[in-house]
Amino acid sequence: MASWLDPESEENRDRYNDWIYQAYHEQPWSSVHRIWREGFLRFLELGQAIPEDDLLAAGKYPWLEGYPLYAVLQGSYEHHDEHLDPLLAWHTNIELEQWILLSGHCLFRDNSLHLPGTSWPDKSST
Repeated sequence: MASWLDPESEENRDRYNDWIYQAYHEQPWSSVHRIWREGFLRFLELGQAIPEDDLLAAGKYPWLEGYPLYAVLQGSYEHHDEHLDPLLAWHTNIELEQWILLSGHCLFRDNSLHLPGTSWPDKSST
């Protein structure tokens, strides 16, 4: 495999990540998520269309250097799963910040954020 195609190369990974960031960082989350979701669902559909024997045959596709095609599907799933929790946490944080900015319904006490409907932390239990 040509080194410039190797996604496992740290240099290439950084290049790919930078390209993705530059392409999408100014777009709203809803747009980026829609584009990702449509692409990932299409990827899964293509995987489902491949006969099982072709997915499991090790060495059938020379560019995979002995790996079966299903390893690409598995690796892609694992890659997306690796990013899921940080993205969800980031998105939740962004939504909270937007809610605070738009609603103005929060209070701070002792450098702690207090949202309506929640109780203040009990200082005696800390």
